[in-house]
Amino acid sequence: CLSPVMCQEACNSHSLDNPNFIAFNQEGNQADRQICLGIDMHASKNACYLIGGQNDNPNAADPLAGYLETSVATWECYNDAPLEVDEQFQHFKKLRGSTCTHASDYSEYAGMLTVTNRVQAGVDYILEPGAEVNQGGEARAARNSIEVVHANNADLTYMDGALSRDRITIIDCKGTCGVSKPTAEVAVPANADRIETWNLHWPLHHYIDHPHNDTENMFSGDLPQVVTYTERNYVNFDGYFCGQNNLDISGIHLSMDGVLQPLATHQCFQKCAAQQCVGDLCFCDGHFSGYDGPTSNALCLDATMARYFCDRLPDCEGFDMHATRNRVFLNAKGSETVTSCETNVALMTADADYNHFVAQTDVVDQGTEGTDGPVYVENLYNRLADDDVTSTRTELDWAFSWRQVLRFTGIQFHSGGKFKLCFCDSEHLRTSLPTEDFTGGACSTERDYSVEIGTIHVSSVSCLLTDSKFQRVDCRNQYHGGLRCYRPPVSAPRLIPPRVEDDVRVSDLVATDAFQAAMGTWCLYGPEEVTQNDPRCQLVAAYQSVR
Repeated sequence: CLSPVMCQEACNSHSLDNPNFIAFNQEGNQADRQICLGIDMHASKNACYLIGGQNDNPNAADPLAGYLETSVATWECYNDAPLEVDEQFQHFKKLRGSTCTHASDYSEYAGMLTVTNRVQAGVDYILEPGAEVNQGGEARAARNSIEVVHANNADLTYMDGALSRDRITIIDCKGTCGVSKPTAEVAVPANADRIETWNLHWPLHHYIDHPHNDTENMFSGDLPQVVTYTERNYVNFDGYFCGQNNLDISGIHLSMDGVLQPLATHQCFQKCAAQQCVGDLCFCDGHFSGYDGPTSNALCLDATMARYFCDRLPDCEGFDMHATRNRVFLNAKGSETVTSCETNVALMTADADYNHFVAQTDVVDQGTEGTDGPVYVENLYNRLADDDVTSTRTELDWAFSWRQVLRFTGIQFHSGGKFKLCFCDSEHLRTSLPTEDFTGGACSTERDYSVEIGTIHVSSVSCLLTDSKFQRVDCRNQYHGGLRCYRPPVSAPRLIPPRVEDDVRVSDLVATDAFQAAMGTWCLYGPEEVTQNDPRCQLVAAYQSVR
């Protein structure tokens, strides 16, 4: 029971070339010993057989010659007899004097070995086949993605964590990364059998380079972003709540740290029951276990976060908050179809356990004429903060890529099967113009995708769970669909999402006279549907935004 290397060492130890091999018997004469001529090695198990013969003339001038003279039958059997066929074994014949001992012996090119310490390898990905999946008797679009996770705290991005030069491609199961062409079994993206398609299939990001945008090149970012909001004052009504007026949080997105995210992320049931929230922004004391369900509108927030969210939602009039717990219900603003507490005081219901907060919309805030409060610009520079590693924020995820993870979306397969995921490590590529923060090149050919990250299993999860190798793995849901799994002793790495840079108050921005003049013309006379979404217009005197 030996590994291939140990089996080879065992054979070498029973060799005439080994000075410690020939021993002496009790009479002081050299003892008869066997010589190993080769090995039979099992193809998949640590099991081997040593092939040997008896040396009956150890005193010959040439011990090997003496062996050959007296063991002709054994030698001829070894050399001339046909080998038995057994696909479970491989036979290795020992050739004396043929060991690779000089550099000139290594003349044949076998291939290129690529080593990376930037990404996790050996990952199993579980994705859904086809464009649609039947779930509960209803068809829904398949949600597939690939998340490439960092290793050794490597940074997978540049531009302050916003963009990445690394890419992925998918090849057939029996292919070789860095050699084989992309598989034709990928339906989306289109033309996925061409490496040029994967060169341009970059990971999801949130960065916007505003000067780049023009008529021919308009890029709004992979994720929508809220641009401005108004900070309002709130009037408190202790011992009351606004009945039958809860804002339906399902389907609502709002800006959290400058990135548009589902409001349901902070639902008590989702955050504290369906998942195990970690961090100082969980507020799970507001979760009523056994009462809150998947459709509940209860949010686990403190008063500051409740105001933060209500200020960013145009349809939010105020909120009800538990008197002793971090439990919040946002209230809907009145309209032709919705009655609010602002227009119907009969909805105000007494309850000592709750306090009602109403946003002021008809008073002057701190003497600032013409506004309800200071106007802010969110995520003005698309930067991620540098303190993401030590952040104590709750482990709620972002939809985009950052330093620790690259998220590749928009991937669909024609049918089920097994495939290899290949990675292009941009730091391994050459460039003629290295810069301070960039020493790699651009991914362009199949050869650049030489790192095999893992295996993609395209099948239903229920089918794969019957496979014994997937019953003890550590799997994580990927943000945009699919699973990434790690086999023992490797566990899923912990990702710490970054926070986006703090918002910038418009009144704190300084503009030159020339810029203000140009912006004045644009904001006052430009298309209203465009200028109302331009935060720079908040700097222009006499401009009234409808936001």
